[in-house]
Amino acid sequence: MKYLVFFFGIFFTFQKIQAQTIKGQVVDSTMSGPINFADVRLFKIKNQQTPLFITSTDSLGNFQITSKDSGNFLLKIAAVGYRVFTQNIHLNTGVNNLQPILLGPDNQLSGVVVTSTAKLVQNKMDKIVYNVEKDLTSQGGMATDVLKKVPMVSVDPDGNVDLLGQSNIKFLINGKNSSMFGSNVADALQTIPASQIKSIEVISSPGAKYDGEGTGGIINIILKDDKMQGVNGNVSLGAGTRLQNGAFNLNMRKGKFGANVYFSSNNQRRVTTKIHNVRNSWDSTAKTNTALSQAGNGTFKKFGYQTGMGWNWDLSANDVLTGGFGYKHQVRTNTSNYDQENVVTDWNSNDLVSQTGSYYRSYNNHIRNTVDWNVDYKHNFKRDGQTLEFIYNASNASDQLDYYNNRYADVNASAFTGTLSNNIGHDNLSEFSLDYVQPLGGTFKLLTGGKAAFRNLRSATDVYGTDADISDNQLNTALSNHLTYHQKVYAGYASLNFSLGSWLNVESGMRIEQTNIDATYSNASNYSIPNYHTWLPSVTIEHPFDNDKQSIKISVSRRIQRPDYKFLNPSIDATDPYNLSSGNPYLKPEKATMTQFTYSNNFSNKTMLSATLFWRHNQNDIQPYINYYDTYQIGDSMYNNVALSTYQNIGYEDQYGMNMFGSAAPFKGMTIRGNITLLEKHIVNQFPPQNVINNLEYRINFNADYQITKTMMVEGFGSFRSARYEVQGRFPSFTNYTFAIRKQIWKDKGSLAFNMTNPFANDISQRVVQKGTNFNLNQLRQIPFRSFGITFTYKFGGLRLGDKKKEDEDNTPATMDISGSNS
Repeated sequence: MKYLVFFFGIFFTFQKIQAQTIKGQVVDSTMSGPINFADVRLFKIKNQQTPLFITSTDSLGNFQITSKDSGNFLLKIAAVGYRVFTQNIHLNTGVNNLQPILLGPDNQLSGVVVTSTAKLVQNKMDKIVYNVEKDLTSQGGMATDVLKKVPMVSVDPDGNVDLLGQSNIKFLINGKNSSMFGSNVADALQTIPASQIKSIEVISSPGAKYDGEGTGGIINIILKDDKMQGVNGNVSLGAGTRLQNGAFNLNMRKGKFGANVYFSSNNQRRVTTKIHNVRNSWDSTAKTNTALSQAGNGTFKKFGYQTGMGWNWDLSANDVLTGGFGYKHQVRTNTSNYDQENVVTDWNSNDLVSQTGSYYRSYNNHIRNTVDWNVDYKHNFKRDGQTLEFIYNASNASDQLDYYNNRYADVNASAFTGTLSNNIGHDNLSEFSLDYVQPLGGTFKLLTGGKAAFRNLRSATDVYGTDADISDNQLNTALSNHLTYHQKVYAGYASLNFSLGSWLNVESGMRIEQTNIDATYSNASNYSIPNYHTWLPSVTIEHPFDNDKQSIKISVSRRIQRPDYKFLNPSIDATDPYNLSSGNPYLKPEKATMTQFTYSNNFSNKTMLSATLFWRHNQNDIQPYINYYDTYQIGDSMYNNVALSTYQNIGYEDQYGMNMFGSAAPFKGMTIRGNITLLEKHIVNQFPPQNVINNLEYRINFNADYQITKTMMVEGFGSFRSARYEVQGRFPSFTNYTFAIRKQIWKDKGSLAFNMTNPFANDISQRVVQKGTNFNLNQLRQIPFRSFGITFTYKFGGLRLGDKKKEDEDNTPATMDISGSNS
């Protein structure tokens, strides 16, 4: 009751605050659909050079402008492929609601190429948007290269991504799930070229309307799909010492129908990583020490391509139907060769067993094909802001994994033991969602909806043993495994969004998700995984001020991380007989509560600062965990000197930290950007030795670009990740730096870019130190990272935003009443 009294006290207090606010919606006059990312500016009548206020429309075409003064102003709106809209308006005290503003297509701009006014980074109510199209020097890379520059995000040398220090991130493509991320997220990101990405949305504290999956938050990759009349597109080709890629993107629109077609491919050349592992273990009962040394190299290469299309059809003035289809092909091949020594001594250092000269070779080839498709129907009611949307999304993936490993007495001997396997798997995902928005009067708006997601997996792994004394390979039933996995998630949510005058914006909601899992494993006892439901509340409160140039925001959200089928599968992977791995069917879902306090200030179009303080509490924290065994039995086979890697709910973890992102233009032609994350980890481990970990980590990146001439730009980028500590050890730091130069050619329709990554050192050294009950492990990897590349990009079609000559022709303002309509 005291919270309700406090809430209504605030409400009635701020209702008395008088402000001059404009609220409106920008709509396509041909399609009668909303226009997002339109540039909206407010000017004084006597000074039309410097805007008083700059903002952009949201995904529904809505915008809001606040002014301290009433009177007459000039409103100017510009969007890609549309005529510039200008009108004189009279601004009254209070909230001024405009009727929908209709923008007509700019059919006279054929062949004209000009510059968009969108900012590189936009700090919105519930997310940060990184507009990749504005980052010229990233266009030749892949999604991973772009993510390195995104605020709050960090990428390690293997392409793994974390958000504010948390790696359990939910990745989406155009706001939808995809099975392409089910096998290996890092590999999937390497198949998406930067030239096809429009923007990347970072949602570190998602609201109720978003799926609850991902304790680290959500990263949504928006692909290009220009909504302009006519035909336009781009072609990109890249070649380098480590990566070759190509991409083609075509956009077509005529009247009420538009389509987008794309194709891209990438080939990562063969890379050889040097590996040296040393594991020391001891048996207190037998009073023996065992030293296992593995030294050699691992070679891998990757290849992939993706193609597909999307379409948008305006059935009527109030009904829009969109859809898409995509196909992705990924191949990863690994080969490992290493010498091995295994020495057992007593506690007096006397040799008991000495196995030297053993030689191991392993090979695996993983092929994954993914098909995605979706249909989205949206109805806009006559009442402004009232909408109903139905989305069907499906994704099917097929996997084929073949591997073998052989052990030799020495390099020149024949194999005398080993295993080989083939694995066929299928991953099918279907999702149905319904979302409804109901205006309640004033600024109050109710968002509600539901979702049902069904995931079905089938996998058949047959493992055969090889032996020099047996002519035929024998099926190893203990290591073979056939599994079926069915996951059903039912969700419903309600969210209330409103504003208290122009002083406070609130988004509050509740989401509930019911999870049902049914799994069977052919070589293990049937495990009963209990069903569970989760309440996921969220609230975001924002106070904008100084004409929305500054804001203070507080957000709290609760998230869940469901154990994936790979985490739950109890079958043993014995590819390396000394290093086994297995899932844990008894894992509980990880739950996290995230609290953030953010201050942001847009000093000017190129200068801004955003600072965030955050606290995250993880319950049932899921982490990899290693147990050591002197002997370990699988079926009829006994394995000696074994480390078994699995997953455990280790206890709980608290993270306290801050993130700061800023950009500035110290002088003409130069822009600098910086991003730093500091976080303190407090981990409480419930497993032996039941230790407590406290550790300070930080991630830093810095970017500077300079416009040498109108057609040439240079850029430098550097990042550093400090070492991190988990319950069983230390994982290494990582330094990355890149230099690039880009030259515009052919009247800015084409460009050439040359880039260098870590040019002063061929390898980076990554040393991992882990320890547990009766063992410690030291691992050194030397990863080739130096690369040089060149990229050619060509754009055709040429319709973009804001031709200055055309803008001046259209700048003949007429007087408009707040209650009137315009076109």
